[in-house]
Amino acid sequence: MSICMASEPLVTVIVPNFNCMPYLPAALESVWAQTFTDLEVIVVDDGSTDGSREWLTGQACLLKDLVLLKSHRTGPAAARNLAIAHARGRYIAFLDADDTWLPNKLNAQVTFHQANPAVSMSFTNYEQVNALGKPLGDGFSCWQYFLKHNAIGDSFSLLNDAFVALFRDNPVGTSTVMATKESLRKAEGFDTALPSAEDIDLWLKLALQGEVAVSSNINTHYLVRPGSESARFDDRMLALNMINTRYLSHVKQTDPRAINHFNARLASAVAQWHRSQRQFFSAFLRHCMAFFHMPSKQHLKALLVDLSNLIPR
Repeated sequence: MSICMASEPLVTVIVPNFNCMPYLPAALESVWAQTFTDLEVIVVDDGSTDGSREWLTGQACLLKDLVLLKSHRTGPAAARNLAIAHARGRYIAFLDADDTWLPNKLNAQVTFHQANPAVSMSFTNYEQVNALGKPLGDGFSCWQYFLKHNAIGDSFSLLNDAFVALFRDNPVGTSTVMATKESLRKAEGFDTALPSAEDIDLWLKLALQGEVAVSSNINTHYLVRPGSESARFDDRMLALNMINTRYLSHVKQTDPRAINHFNARLASAVAQWHRSQRQFFSAFLRHCMAFFHMPSKQHLKALLVDLSNLIPR
């Protein structure tokens, strides 16, 4: 670890890294380019073998605000927890090693958090980009139900019934999140027992602790890397079912309808997976299940598409 700094920063930026050398310099450069500068950056290198650990070691010697921690294939959840344990900032912002921020990202969130101390976390919209930097659409556009049922503008505003809203949908991009260190430690960080979706679980824990704020403003570019999600699809579905079970009793007490929405989202995700594998009958059955849990034009259209794929041509 680099030498401890004398004064405590207001914000700690946490970056987990595993073999992200092609993207890591741009990610860190986007942090140094922030208009807000009262910060420290903790990078946890999780056993990289692509030269990024050595590069980070050199950077930590040169940059007084960069702290390098080292772990060995513990996974991003444990890596982030290690950084949280060492963080000195009042607020913690997460940045994945292959994502980047626009210059005013931290300043806007810090200003809002300081004016609203009851807020445990905030998040924003983000732009999805490919490896060439080409825009692929904003993140929130994938969550039409969330947009329809929540008043979201460019300025930060409190999310009504935040726990239920985040249980129904998962519009949160990790690299857009800022949370208080106090709330993260009370929540005991990311649950490393989950095989995936540790981020979704943490946002729900934070929503149970305090208020959640959201903005449609885009200050983050999220890199979409082909195959990164499909490789862990089974783990993600297992984790989402575990999360569903974990919060089932609480959701029943607050808004039982959210359970149907959650189950419809799961069924639809599995259906999309089957469709990508050209398993159209399985996709059709799952889209029927999604429509059963939450009848909608979207789910009806999806199952009709699967049905048409089953008709011999």
